Amino acid sequence: PAQVFCGNTNPGGNPDLKWLGPDSTNYYTSYDLKSESGWGELMDLIYTLNYDFENLGNILNIDRVLWNFAVNTAILNLDTYNGYYVHNYYLYKSEDGLFQMIPWDFDNAFVGAILGFDYWSPEDVYNYDSYGSQYDPNSRPLFQKLMSDPLRKKQFDAHLRTIFSETMLDTSSIRNEISDLHEQALLPANQDFNKAFPMTYFYSNVEEPFWSGWGFAGIMSTIAERNNYLMSLPAITSTPPSLSNVDLNNGIVTVIAGNTNEVELMVTTSPHNSKFVPFLMYDDGTNGDLVAGDGIYSAFLPYYSSGDAVKYYIRAQNNNAMRLSPERAEYEFYIYDPNAAISEEELSSYNVYPNPSKGIIHITSPSSTALTCMLYSLSGQRILEKHSSSNSTIINISELKAGMYILKINNQITKIIKE
Repeated sequence: PAQVFCGNTNPGGNPDLKWLGPDSTNYYTSYDLKSESGWGELMDLIYTLNYDFENLGNILNIDRVLWNFAVNTAILNLDTYNGYYVHNYYLYKSEDGLFQMIPWDFDNAFVGAILGFDYWSPEDVYNYDSYGSQYDPNSRPLFQKLMSDPLRKKQFDAHLRTIFSETMLDTSSIRNEISDLHEQALLPANQDFNKAFPMTYFYSNVEEPFWSGWGFAGIMSTIAERNNYLMSLPAITSTPPSLSNVDLNNGIVTVIAGNTNEVELMVTTSPHNSKFVPFLMYDDGTNGDLVAGDGIYSAFLPYYSSGDAVKYYIRAQNNNAMRLSPERAEYEFYIYDPNAAISEEELSSYNVYPNPSKGIIHITSPSSTALTCMLYSLSGQRILEKHSSSNSTIINISELKAGMYILKINNQITKIIKE
């Protein structure tokens, strides 16, 4: 597949995804091809972005791009496409035929060394506009065209709200992660005879910026200032739709939805978990809906009888906001898999708590083993899937109906109860 590095490593290069004409040599200084071929595919992507935007989703995984942009702006990762500089990303065309935008180089997340002389007056950095008002027209066509599209902007806002509420506000968990990294890095940092700064900054820079002839932003101080900015955005303050009690019964998906003027069932059978297609859900007594106007929206699950695993999530909108269920869609989604088989091997080596739970369940392993977690209904319907490269993760069951479920972790199982 085509693999392109967009790192702005060549003099005069600028990987901004502007159309430079049909001659591939025009792109050589801005993009570094890592595969044996792919210039034509890259140019198809750039042309579609600039002149056929309505079909961009046929060549680019837009949802992954929006998650990427939302993370960048939340954590002030400014050395990137929607930061100060238009670079530091890979474009990788995966087997589903879609380009993925893969972030690269997070050393200046939480501002970092980009603070520079703004150390003395950092307000503009901390309040960096998430929607690009500071950019010249068409200087970053991918970001600017997505933000000009009402649906994609709502989708971006939904992802930003999820990042803000689940991560940016949880400063105690962030500090715990930093403490773990400190413990791992302490010895090699002490033994590094070429380190640029004294070890005092190794600790103090977690909480506050420092000046050493150049400004370096602190992690927690940046998060505090950025949270103040994010809390002022309509993406955070606007009331989104409410979604709860997602259920699948005899091929009909139902969800309780409020404060919404449109509810859609997003569906795919792709083994690559992409190319989700919208299907309207109804609360009018038709299309599988039992009672009109009761706030329960329904739709027949496409491909239910196909024998394939069907992945789906719910997308609801009102005039100002969007909500997804699961909120981390399309990284997370519900699954109906008629071929799912649950092992009878009992769970013994993992810690799952609290159980029963009303919402968040923590899963930890005493070893360094990565975790693959799958949640099933008692009828065998796969409801959630979560992968973690570390030995701990969480799953959110707050939107599920009360009752018993099967949790499968690395081929071991346990029963959990939703209160």
